[in-house]
Amino acid sequence: MAIKQSDPPAAVNDAFKEVSAAQQQAQSYINDARAYALQLTAKAQGEAAAFDKVYVQYKAAPEVTRRRMYYETMEKVLSKVDKTVVEAPGVTPYLALPEVQKRSAPATTTTTEGAAR
Repeated sequence: MAIKQSDPPAAVNDAFKEVSAAQQQAQSYINDARAYALQLTAKAQGEAAAFDKVYVQYKAAPEVTRRRMYYETMEKVLSKVDKTVVEAPGVTPYLALPEVQKRSAPATTTTTEGAAR
């Protein structure tokens, strides 16, 4: 005697499909977590290598490296600001250069036109 075909009951078949889908989803989450961990590890290693390069420069010339890092940081921060800060003795510490440029732009074109004649 041979068993030709046997189908499990519908309730068991649905449960089997749910378990299979859950296992696939769990494996997908595990793969995503591993990929994220590898990405973070690579980023951390890159940042550590960059730090090591700066540290070597710092050990060679601490004051120069500190000043360079300060200027680079200020450039990043202040590049997003529309105000200009000038640090010099006898100079107003804040100049509204965009406003001054707007006011002086028409005068500059008039002066230039007069000089061209």
